[in-house]
Amino acid sequence: MGINLKLALAASTALILMLPAAPSFAMSKDQCEALFIKADSDGDGALAQMEDPKWEQRILHMTDIKKKDQTIITKEQFMTSCERGEMDGL
Repeated sequence: MGINLKLALAASTALILMLPAAPSFAMSKDQCEALFIKADSDGDGALAQMEDPKWEQRILHMTDIKKKDQTIITKEQFMTSCERGEMDGL
């Protein structure tokens, strides 16, 4: 076995062994609710681009946002994404 193959195998094994130990970064429902309330500056229950300064970042992190839905993020969409951990650090 070549040295490059051995290094690749060792690195892959180390990575696989670390995966179960990685913590979940998803926020709790209460944390997501607080984040949504803070972002929903007009209190209408949805996030529009003009009211949320982190709009572009949120859209990029949402895995199931549809192209047609990019003008408004509903609370349900936000909460689902947040509880998956897609809003962490925003």
